[in-house]
Amino acid sequence: MDELLDLNDHDEIAVYSSGNLVLVSTRETRFFEAWRQKDDAIIPASCVRTLTKAIFSERFYYRYWMWPQSQGLRGFYDACRKHPAKGYHFDGLRALADLFANETYDTIRFRPVSAFPEAGKYPPDSFKLMDEACTYSDWEKGYLLALHRFGDMDANSAASKKTVGNYSSDLGFLRQFVHEAERGRRGVVGVLTAFAWAYDVFFIPLRYFGAQAAMDFSRERLGYNGSDLSTFRRIFYKGGSRKDGHGLRLDPTKPFVIRQLSPVIAVNAQAAEFNGFDVRLLVPRLENAFERRVSLR
Repeated sequence: MDELLDLNDHDEIAVYSSGNLVLVSTRETRFFEAWRQKDDAIIPASCVRTLTKAIFSERFYYRYWMWPQSQGLRGFYDACRKHPAKGYHFDGLRALADLFANETYDTIRFRPVSAFPEAGKYPPDSFKLMDEACTYSDWEKGYLLALHRFGDMDANSAASKKTVGNYSSDLGFLRQFVHEAERGRRGVVGVLTAFAWAYDVFFIPLRYFGAQAAMDFSRERLGYNGSDLSTFRRIFYKGGSRKDGHGLRLDPTKPFVIRQLSPVIAVNAQAAEFNGFDVRLLVPRLENAFERRVSLR
């Protein structure tokens, strides 16, 4: 899972564990367990995104990205390669995890560190003067709301009902939960999730597509209805607009393998070979999948 997180995401935080304060890394599973066990243990707001990215990445990694391998099958992204890819990172999932972490962060009701009586027991350098913080329960509520925004949690599921039941006395949270559950997945999030998946694990991943070809793919296969290329680049490669921040940050692999998707699929044979694809496997797979002719250029 390390390849899914940025190399600088190595926050160490003081948390309770078995009644004692210890320093643990947010990259360690025991951090999450230690935090959950102590209701009044807090972490600074600045560390919430790192933790959330780790939890979200693990959830989507095993549910969706690695589904073929979990069934004993070869990964889709290796289907047309000469040899299995080495050092292949799921950059689409990493970008999606960044987006989800921001959504979770925005739903949490942070409070000044001074509002927590237990803060005085932490080491002096654990928090800065103006820091905000949250408890595990604050984070769990925000995480559940963000999952509903992403359409990856059913309001009637056992996990959702359990969390809501645990916080039934928090009327503000209940109102927000009902709102998010009724609203459902935000429209653009579904397309972004599908794009991130195809960017990583489609049989010819979208990281090897030129921008126009990737937009055409998104219109044909993912339900994207935009037609302006600059808007597409802003949403799918540059993090979205400053207003809502709904977008991915991705850097496609150059030179592109798929230079054009319609009316004819234009494939850069040299780029395909350079990136480990077997053109003899790739061409018929493209023709069958898209029902159009492939031109090698």
